[in-house]
Amino acid sequence: MYKQLIRLITEKNRILIAGIETICIFCLLGLGMFDIDRGTDAINIFNTKMGLVPQLIYIGIFWVLCAFFEFYLMLSQKFTKLIEWYRMLTTAMIPAYIIFKVKILGVELYSADIFVFIVIPICQIVMLVVSGLDELHKQSYNNFSEVK
Repeated sequence: MYKQLIRLITEKNRILIAGIETICIFCLLGLGMFDIDRGTDAINIFNTKMGLVPQLIYIGIFWVLCAFFEFYLMLSQKFTKLIEWYRMLTTAMIPAYIIFKVKILGVELYSADIFVFIVIPICQIVMLVVSGLDELHKQSYNNFSEVK
């Protein structure tokens, strides 16, 4: 009974994490697209009168690379300390990125930026908690099977 319950919880957690990672991938791709658009005139998605900020090209490329890494994590379904570190780093970088973008570069924030800045940390924190719970379930399952 306990073994079946652990298996069910683990499977549901994987489905939850895959859904949240998909949201995170689209948010990171959107954030990268916004920054690349504001950094170059090669793509003109938004008709803004704002000047170009070339520094945002590199940051946009970084966000797109993070999206590809999230896609790899979604396919591999791995939970290691390195992945937890990456998730915490992504969560911590968002406020620093907002300060850098607004205060140092002087770029105005769009509502899509604000939405993404709220959604990405929430998704990353939920994935950290769920993967931590999954790890606790695995440890308790191993302890339970050793006692038998």
